[in-house]
Amino acid sequence: MDKKYIYKESECKRWLGILRRDFYLMAATILVFVVLGETGLLPVGELADEPETEYALTVAGVICALASVYLGLMLFAKKTKDRTFVTTHYGDPLNCYRGMSLSRTALIAGAAGVNMFAYYLTMNPNSLLMSFIPLIALCFCWPTRNKLDNFIRFVNGGDCEVKKESGYNREEESDNEYQK
Repeated sequence: MDKKYIYKESECKRWLGILRRDFYLMAATILVFVVLGETGLLPVGELADEPETEYALTVAGVICALASVYLGLMLFAKKTKDRTFVTTHYGDPLNCYRGMSLSRTALIAGAAGVNMFAYYLTMNPNSLLMSFIPLIALCFCWPTRNKLDNFIRFVNGGDCEVKKESGYNREEESDNEYQK
């Protein structure tokens, strides 16, 4: 028989905070690329006069953007729906979920960062446009309570094993706080 995992409300809230912190960290790395490029700390336009290099970076950027989005979203979906993988890796399903979420976010944010760096090297607007594809996909990586509840329900074979704590009423939370 499958092992049941029971989580407390406060533990779920803590894990959601950890997942969001990881997301903010990855989003901040992209912002660092933009700030460094706009302040002139990155080599801006260094490869602008070399059409072969510009073409190679553009093609590599397209492949990087599309492959990272596909692989990041597909691998996360497949691995988090594999009950044996989720329950045997990292010692706890929520640790596995965090690891897979962090991997997905890093892969997609990395592709956006690479394309931003290519844009500042070449000042080719195609590289900038290719950074928007992973940035849009990154919006779908935002961790929510519903996603976490669905994951816990999946791991527990359809039952959402979240234990109510004494003195804690989930209905009293505002909808905005719960959906964040």
